Amino acid sequence: MPDAAAAEVSLQSALSQLQGGDLSGGAALLSRLLSPSSALPTHRVPDARANLGTALMMLGRVDDAEREYMAAVELRPTALEYYNLGILCADRQRNEEAHSHYRAAIALEPTSAAAYNNLGNLYRSEDGRSEEATAMYRGALLADPRHAFAYNNLANMLKADGRV
Repeated sequence: MPDAAAAEVSLQSALSQLQGGDLSGGAALLSRLLSPSSALPTHRVPDARANLGTALMMLGRVDDAEREYMAAVELRPTALEYYNLGILCADRQRNEEAHSHYRAAIALEPTSAAAYNNLGNLYRSEDGRSEEATAMYRGALLADPRHAFAYNNLANMLKADGRV
């Protein structure tokens, strides 16, 4: 029977591989760690699933990435996983789902300027939602007054609406 200490070492190795750019190797190791025979401690499983989701997303395996992010959220909802699901859904033009995921990210982490900004971008892409987009960009700037993308997006939104 594998032991938890060895599984933890393997997890750290997988994360090092991902950070070093070996996405395939890191993803393969994470997949093995998430198998039923693994001794990965239960409290580490959500992070392993989330990291596997990110690796799979970067490898272009979007359906697999979505499954891992959803599994991570079911085990332990975090703003980061909801944010990543928002990106994934927005990229696939599943806007209502993306709205929901970005809003969940904001609810869990009200200082997530990136989630506000991305939700603003999503509203901006939808006809008749410029006021909502503007509100989200302002929310991003309240969360992080140095968020350059939110400043740029807000300025472009106001200019497009003839308010500047």
